[in-house]
Amino acid sequence: KKASGRIPRLFGLDLKVLALALAPLAIIVLTAVTVPLLLILVLPAAVVAFFAALPVYFLAYVVASIGPAQPSLRYSYRLIRNRFWATFGRTLLLFALLFGVGYVFEIATALSGVSWIVADLVSGAVSAVMAVLFSIATAILYLDLGGETDQEPETESEST
Repeated sequence: KKASGRIPRLFGLDLKVLALALAPLAIIVLTAVTVPLLLILVLPAAVVAFFAALPVYFLAYVVASIGPAQPSLRYSYRLIRNRFWATFGRTLLLFALLFGVGYVFEIATALSGVSWIVADLVSGAVSAVMAVLFSIATAILYLDLGGETDQEPETESEST
């Protein structure tokens, strides 16, 4: 029952992230149409903003899933405010490791000579496992940063 109550939070967060992703895209398109020379400044700024926002976005999904019923983006930003580089480094390292493992499986499947159906099934399974591992690792990072959960603490009678 509690999990179904979090679906609107996740959907709302999806809409916010989509809006935050479309805003820089709109700026890039408008700049390209009006003053193409400004793209020299706008594109690098958009790339930097994208990478700077990644840890906040990943943690915001954890906040929406297990965290307090507060605005997810603001809460996750507040969690990493003074620990941005450490959080960014962990998130980037984790993303790179999981991407690398997935890539190795893709190459191994392609070189093994199996049919494309089997290759697609293996690729899908590996991608699903990597997504679950990334979600679990991000949740652990969230709890390491001191994030709160909606779960009620266990009483002594429940733990025995």
